[in-house]
Amino acid sequence: MAAVATLTMSLPWLPRIRSLGVPAAFVAQDGSEAVGLIPWDQTDVLFIGGSTEWKLGPGVQSVARQAVDRGIPVHMGRVNSRRRLQLAKDMGCSSADGT
Repeated sequence: MAAVATLTMSLPWLPRIRSLGVPAAFVAQDGSEAVGLIPWDQTDVLFIGGSTEWKLGPGVQSVARQAVDRGIPVHMGRVNSRRRLQLAKDMGCSSADGT
């Protein structure tokens, strides 16, 4: 599962990034809505990655809502249409990017 691999690879780096005085972003991906797969206490910004299907589904909305409730800004990647931009805004994203 992408979410487990991302968590495993990110955990050693998040404290290092933060020790430099730089906000640490964590990438939420397919499956990140499972309990314990986002290190909220080490995440300064939540980056919504993952597959298109996941980005359009209920799992990502749950993750984004949890971040917003914690006061963590949310950014969505690969937002390349007005529809996707509106979806990002509706789920609480404060920024987005695309090609």
